Amino acid sequence: MKKYRNSFNLSDTLITAVVIIFLVGFSMLTVWIIRGLSVVDPAASLSSGQPESSEESYESSYAEGEGDIQQSDALTSDTVDMDTYTILDIENDAITRGDLILINKDHEYIFSEEDVFTPIYGNKNQGYKVSYATITLNQPTLDALNAFMLDFSEETGRRNIQVISGFRSYETQEELYNSRVAKQGEEEASKLTARPGHSEHHSGYAVDFNLLTNNGTQEITNEGDYTWVYEHAHEYGFIQRYSNEKSDLTGISDEPWHFRYVGIPHASVMTERGYCLEEYMQYLLGFPFGVSHLTVTGPDEKEYEIYYVAANTTGSTTSIPVPNKGSYTVSGNNADGFIVTITK
Repeated sequence: MKKYRNSFNLSDTLITAVVIIFLVGFSMLTVWIIRGLSVVDPAASLSSGQPESSEESYESSYAEGEGDIQQSDALTSDTVDMDTYTILDIENDAITRGDLILINKDHEYIFSEEDVFTPIYGNKNQGYKVSYATITLNQPTLDALNAFMLDFSEETGRRNIQVISGFRSYETQEELYNSRVAKQGEEEASKLTARPGHSEHHSGYAVDFNLLTNNGTQEITNEGDYTWVYEHAHEYGFIQRYSNEKSDLTGISDEPWHFRYVGIPHASVMTERGYCLEEYMQYLLGFPFGVSHLTVTGPDEKEYEIYYVAANTTGSTTSIPVPNKGSYTVSGNNADGFIVTITK
């Protein structure tokens, strides 16, 4: 009997051990499944839309640079829906090119021998004037400017808006800046004129206006017939770049004459939300590819989808998903990544 009891206790111990191992394993499997369900599958997040959190808290979070949404890891054919997207490997140098590049006191413009600028004179319509035959812009800005000014003249009957500045070389900006420093001191000069290398005029995306009158020239302001310019600029891809309300962010005081081309629909989003370019670039960080895409209706009634792709910091190229169908543009932000804009 004693021998039988010893054998029985051993079996009982083995059975108990097996049961405990089973229960522990089952518990771990349950926790793993629950955690897995809480993770967003990047492939399932490719559709456009806003985050589940409220728009107010979402916007304020990213406006302050505190967003907690991170871009999907490693954008490759294994993590991207290849039925919808194609992956382009773009040189990281391209981060300094495109309609949306940020140029300010902290972000220098990178000159390139590939930059091409077109004279306004001889390539404009009758809707506006140009002060010098040597003033140039890049082609997208010039095309948009022609449409903008032609519609202005047809709406108001006026043709006296004059372009007084477009592209500027480093040397020209240096002369302007040094001249202002000599007159007003460096602290005041830096509020009124960008330092050489940090002017939007280097890019060919910026244009300055004044008004040509019978008594000479005068500053353009948001008054009278010219209110139309400020109210409708976004419809052509332009924003008034500098205002006193945003000078703490832009570093430049109010310039009602300075307009910057950023393209459709970005100018409209910025105008609607009251963002300067610095704020808008921060806002777009909240729409990383594969997590949340911004969808908007442009002033042309077309649907647009916008998302951000962070630049690859470990290689010379960045993999950027672009749609297999439809048109799109890719612009660097001159800081840390690329903005893809899809026309639906």
